[in-house]
Amino acid sequence: NSSNSLNIIHTMFETDQCPQGWKLELNQADMVMNPSEFGVGAFKRSGISNCYYMPFYIDTNKFNSDINKSIKVDKFKFMWIGDLTPRKNLDMILGAYLNAFRSNEDVLLILKVYIKRENSLNEFINRIKIVRKQLVAIKYPEILLYPSIIDDSNIPNFINSCDCFVSTSKGEGFGFPLLYAMACEKIVISHSWSSCKDYINPENSLPLEYEIMPVPYEIVKIDENFYGHKWAEPSLEHLISLMNYVYKHNDKLIDRRKKARETIVDKYSKSIIMNNFNNLIKIAKERRRGATLSY
Repeated sequence: NSSNSLNIIHTMFETDQCPQGWKLELNQADMVMNPSEFGVGAFKRSGISNCYYMPFYIDTNKFNSDINKSIKVDKFKFMWIGDLTPRKNLDMILGAYLNAFRSNEDVLLILKVYIKRENSLNEFINRIKIVRKQLVAIKYPEILLYPSIIDDSNIPNFINSCDCFVSTSKGEGFGFPLLYAMACEKIVISHSWSSCKDYINPENSLPLEYEIMPVPYEIVKIDENFYGHKWAEPSLEHLISLMNYVYKHNDKLIDRRKKARETIVDKYSKSIIMNNFNNLIKIAKERRRGATLSY
């Protein structure tokens, strides 16, 4: 509240640019922080010149492969975390999983779905029924749904329960679940666009093919922040192929899983993030002093 205090905004968006309606407030701040290098570039191209890279840290002591698993089922376990919004792209993971494994009884898809409205659970169940009707199968592979909130203290054990973490998102601002999974040495299937470009690569994960497409008008009508924006459209066919591959060859991906954790330790450990934060505060103070002298 003091005239000498710094006005710093830490924010993000999941597409190729900053929303038009945000620009005035952001440009009036002493500094804008964005948690991904991709996001910094997108904001600067949108005219936010005072934007700097400031990611969150990942607690690699809490998130590691040695902790207990909360889901102990003797099956190969895929995991997906998200909500029912079009950006998270739930229908794609359902379609890919059901198509890839059909009558396979040795796999399990764990869905942590954030239910925000009372009728959302019924909506989710109906979407599963619609996807199933499109398939011809005697049996369907098992799906385990978690619609309730998981306590923060249990999230590491929950994430560590899977064998492969899958993201079908059309864009991420940071991607906490993916980073948690990588810290636990899980194979992650995800595109390498938006914030995922900062950490998803062929050495530490299984990058998913995608195309860059305009955000559909149906989405823009609901949220004008997406006006004129583009996001990623992941490939369903490639996702099916990658899920089959990791299921059949997971034992050959040990080096990639180790590299995933190394990526998180090297880029997102607390000491590294705090050092970056302290440096940015110094820059913000220098910018403020410079603006005061100019005035």
